[in-house]
Amino acid sequence: MNKRLVWSVAVSIGFFLVVGAGSTIVGQDAMRDKSECPPELLKVLAETEKEVREKGGFAIVGRAKFDDGTPIKRGDLDFSLHDDPDNAVHNCYGWSDGWFYTRNIHPGPISKRIFDEAKDRGEYRGQRLRAYALHYNPSSPVEFPVVWGTVHYTTITLHKTPEDEKGPISGTVKDEDGKPLAGASVRLTIAATTNWAGMPNLTTKTDPEGKFAFEPLTAQRYRLGVSKAGFTSAGADAEPGTESAVREFTLHPKKNVRFDYVYQPDGSRDFTTGELRTKTFTMDAEKGGGFRFKDGKQANDGIPQDFKLQREGKEFVFRNFFIGKDNGIYDAGEVPFESVKEAPAEDDAYRPPNENGVNHPVPIPVKEKHVYVVRMYDGNYGKLIVREFVPAE
Repeated sequence: MNKRLVWSVAVSIGFFLVVGAGSTIVGQDAMRDKSECPPELLKVLAETEKEVREKGGFAIVGRAKFDDGTPIKRGDLDFSLHDDPDNAVHNCYGWSDGWFYTRNIHPGPISKRIFDEAKDRGEYRGQRLRAYALHYNPSSPVEFPVVWGTVHYTTITLHKTPEDEKGPISGTVKDEDGKPLAGASVRLTIAATTNWAGMPNLTTKTDPEGKFAFEPLTAQRYRLGVSKAGFTSAGADAEPGTESAVREFTLHPKKNVRFDYVYQPDGSRDFTTGELRTKTFTMDAEKGGGFRFKDGKQANDGIPQDFKLQREGKEFVFRNFFIGKDNGIYDAGEVPFESVKEAPAEDDAYRPPNENGVNHPVPIPVKEKHVYVVRMYDGNYGKLIVREFVPAE
């Protein structure tokens, strides 16, 4: 199916104009539609009108409908709001019966000045609102020449997609040995949606041969998410009528890594004397993140960490999380842990960052029974031995 969709939209725009403290909302159409809002949305709008009046910015409230008269339930629709000049996407919030709402509150006159200067330079075209729904053609963007201190109202009509303009999405899920995985959950959402709940969506499960298929869908980009208890998750985009409409996923058994380590906190390369810290630790390999010898814990908090553990296909690798000219990891091989009594002094013994020294360091494979020495960014040293990979819950 290579037919190009003709997107169409019926739009009428009015607005609630906020003119200052103590002002009233004007506009006959806006007042009529406002009275039809769900009660919970009315409460939100009352607070929004106050914030727009006091802080500046704007908001958009509206209602969408399907042209075939199908009732709209909460979760049937999603909306994306794009901002010029940076094309950022703002969350839109949906209510029942096709109502939606979004806002962009700018605190203070400085934001308004930046906003106005961008418009004067011709870099700010306004807001672009687009509606999405399963089995309906995505709406063409609704353009808003945003007026500071305004709450806009709009209505959008989405048109049913003809059956001959739809196409299927299907695929296969296998384990890391290439065997089919039955009973894996596959979730399909519209890729352009912005809400955290991932609505609207369709779900299915793989059959005994690891295969799945969704009914013919409107030609737009979708996001697939695949999961199964005890396995890693996977995902990819798919679009009917293209090569991406048929996908193959590989899920790996979840694992943890158990290792013993010794931390030398005084800058010495000697692992036999001093105030050594010795411990056994089980690291959530699927979670990734980094490890700090000083704290003896797994963390992913942005503070420099001594190494990062991550999956690459069936294997795991170490990476230096904090990149500097002196830190690195040395693979001593499959030797007794106690036999590594001292950290190497030679700089070239440690796997350094990549050539430019700033982006992603060269990974080191994580192997059972191997001993690794870590030279840390703060000048201290640690060693660890990978005892085993254990199944994760």
